[in-house]
Amino acid sequence: MWVKRTEYNYDRYDYRTATMSLPLLDVLSFRTVEGDLRRLSEPETVIISESLAERMGVHAGDDVYLPDMDAKEDDPDAGRKPARRMTVAGVYADFAVPRVAAENDYVSAGNVRHFAAQKSLHGRGVPRNE
Repeated sequence: MWVKRTEYNYDRYDYRTATMSLPLLDVLSFRTVEGDLRRLSEPETVIISESLAERMGVHAGDDVYLPDMDAKEDDPDAGRKPARRMTVAGVYADFAVPRVAAENDYVSAGNVRHFAAQKSLHGRGVPRNE
């Protein structure tokens, strides 16, 4: 994930992902720090953990950039450069105990499902990208 600092300068941050449906926000007791977590249902939005927001210096309403995971396989830069602009809909409080969001830095509502790794829900947690 990247944050655009100047017209041609982006800072890159490591992250882990999960996709989820809106009802899980209530089931897992996500606590809003800023913004509106329910805006996650809107296209091109993400919610991010408080710790990632602090590391990146971003707030609700700011833009972040994700790699283009649909790039051609023969492209050596596939997945390694900022390509897809997403708006931070909200920031959620870090979880004190292991839960879906405790292991993930940002969550989307399936509009970036291809970012999730192949880790099973029945295994150690949720799909995530490392």
